[in-house]
Amino acid sequence: MTEEVLLKLNKNIATIKFNRPEVLNAMNEAFGKCLIDISQEILSYSSLKCIVFEGEGDHFCAGGDINMFGKILELSPDERKAHFQKFLSQLHMSILNFINLPVPIIAKVRGAAAGFGLSLVLCSDLAIASTDAKFNLAYNHIGLSPDGGSTFFLPRLVGIKKAKEIAFLGHRLDAEKALELGIINRITKNEQLDSTVDALIEELSRGPTKAIGLTKKLINQSLYSSEVVQLEKETEFFSLSSATYDFEEGVKSFLEKRKPIFRGE
Repeated sequence: MTEEVLLKLNKNIATIKFNRPEVLNAMNEAFGKCLIDISQEILSYSSLKCIVFEGEGDHFCAGGDINMFGKILELSPDERKAHFQKFLSQLHMSILNFINLPVPIIAKVRGAAAGFGLSLVLCSDLAIASTDAKFNLAYNHIGLSPDGGSTFFLPRLVGIKKAKEIAFLGHRLDAEKALELGIINRITKNEQLDSTVDALIEELSRGPTKAIGLTKKLINQSLYSSEVVQLEKETEFFSLSSATYDFEEGVKSFLEKRKPIFRGE
């Protein structure tokens, strides 16, 4: 595995760090392939409580590396189409892997989150940003349509017309505007970002992991399922979570008037 993206495990927390700070953690092909490998590897970790996306240094991820695109221009138009058809088909599997992971993903955002970087924020379950964070879909600036699932999540978060405005014009959004639109959950001072995310991780880690995972799946699939299907899935997942240790502990702790000690089982 190359070092463009780093995977760090600390107890039950996985941190996925984008590691190209010299170019604002912009994605090249090695970055993309590394992300694909990590998303596949992490599927096998059964004891995870939480995953964190973050960038090394002062920025989250500034999107695709323009130098990479410059080299692509050496190919013919047909060769470019074939190249990106193959690469994005693989890269998008990593997005699907992250969406389907049964644990919450937190995006910890400093500085630039543009292009594919914004896509990673959008596909995360929760996003905490520093006051200096800037968000930009950016693709139109170099004549591309978006990728990374951004056109799936963005209109569901901000509405169709606002999503089109953000995508068509490519204007930069500051943290306050991103919070207002529902792209992020919270804003904090830059020097407090680490401690704020750590506190959120701790709170999530104390929760009933299996129930949270089932809840994530229910909410995600609600974006494209019917009322009938959603109610059927709620019945199925409620029943599944009722068979866990954490359900027993939750009920007992309530009756005994104490805080529950969940084990994620």
